[in-house]
Amino acid sequence: MSDLPRPAATSDDSLARQEPPLCVDLDDTLLRTDLLYETFLLLLKHSPWSLALIPLWLVKGRAYVKQEAGRRVAFAVAGLPYRSDLLSYLQSEQERGRRLILVTAADESIARKVQEHLSLFSEIIASNGAINLKGTVKAQKLEERFGQGGFDYAGDSSADLAVWRLARRAVVVSNSKRFIAAVNSVAPVEKSFPKSEGRLTALIAACRPHQWAKNILVFVPVLTAHQLTNPHALLSAAGAFVAFCLLASGVYLLNDMLDLEADRAHVTKRLRPLASGRIPIPVATILCLCLLLAGLSVGYFGGVTFLAICSIYLASNIAYSTWLKRVVMLDVVVLACFYTLRLLAGGAATGIGVSDWLLAFSVFFFFGLAMVKRYSELRSLTTREGVPVAARGYLRSDLEPIGTFGVASGMISVLVLVLYVMSPEVRLLYRRPTLLLLLCPLFLYWITRLWFKANRGEVPQDPVVFALTDRTSYIAGVLAMIVLYCATI
Repeated sequence: MSDLPRPAATSDDSLARQEPPLCVDLDDTLLRTDLLYETFLLLLKHSPWSLALIPLWLVKGRAYVKQEAGRRVAFAVAGLPYRSDLLSYLQSEQERGRRLILVTAADESIARKVQEHLSLFSEIIASNGAINLKGTVKAQKLEERFGQGGFDYAGDSSADLAVWRLARRAVVVSNSKRFIAAVNSVAPVEKSFPKSEGRLTALIAACRPHQWAKNILVFVPVLTAHQLTNPHALLSAAGAFVAFCLLASGVYLLNDMLDLEADRAHVTKRLRPLASGRIPIPVATILCLCLLLAGLSVGYFGGVTFLAICSIYLASNIAYSTWLKRVVMLDVVVLACFYTLRLLAGGAATGIGVSDWLLAFSVFFFFGLAMVKRYSELRSLTTREGVPVAARGYLRSDLEPIGTFGVASGMISVLVLVLYVMSPEVRLLYRRPTLLLLLCPLFLYWITRLWFKANRGEVPQDPVVFALTDRTSYIAGVLAMIVLYCATI
């Protein structure tokens, strides 16, 4: 039996070992993101003063910038958005015995972490502080190492054409048939992989238009002042609504860029467009700036007070994204204030004063909603007791006090409503103010039901999303409007 020939099935493995090595680019090829931009975002979040040093680093070249920036941040490479189809292909090639080399313009310190995490590459060739390994420099390096036609190369951009001209075969990551044809004209394309599709859809999703429902609060001063038939007030409130929608979407993009690592460690947030790499960071940055500038521009036409509130909203959101969201309880207070700012903005834009009663009600009601948000996040955790939430200071053991504070705050908001109905001011606006007491059981039912749902794990991590998809919430809202109408006529 020992004299029998070896099976022919091993011939593929032998051929794979004899093939030239496959050199693989990292940024936007193996990854759905660019590590240089990710590094800058980490610097902005954790060491913003370091950004001022970039012009000095540039004097020594781009490679030095990458080295110094990479030295100041800690990358969680396990959570990076790897291109799964290309990764599967590389794993199959490795199993066949083919030699894989990571060749990237990223700094070697980061490339080495990726190499250690994936256990795919036999070696790395990367930027090292003196040499920026990109384009023609990368091509020359690979030619010196393997000779012309002595390697295959996987890349994604026009900068890689210089490398493909010296390669034996090409592996291309692109959606463009024209680009793939251009690559094929300099090196036979062995395999191609599509980039993320539906970028427009991803951009819209990143702006979170469903969250614009929160901005309907700018119409509340018009409603409570019985000015729904006033076209000027409605138009002014509509302008405020547009301004806050633009600002909110810009803030969401900024928050997602600063929270990439935390989102990627989260069960559901890792699917967000930025965290999953469906949107390039430069595109998100440009869109973010455009939305914020557009929001402030619209705010300018709402008057000085309204523009000031818009500026406060933007500044406080930036502070929240960079710092306040990690301060236990203060983050919830700030979230509640964001809702109240919308009420004040509606009043400023329309020239309608916001009563102390409405402000008091909103503070307690929205503090309760913010508590539901934190409660639902903690409730969804499957980690062991005592493990902090990513980018937060809360523990799963905090569920009970959070629930207690949240329910109490909701009940206090109903108490404020009762006191308002019993106040002399209410008779100036409503002919049948006693009917407003019917709002109390509606609010009590909705608030307690929300907390029961949250305790059962049936509320997503944002109560606004729950309300928008909950039929009972719509019924309660319609009944509340009917009560207000009947109390008015």
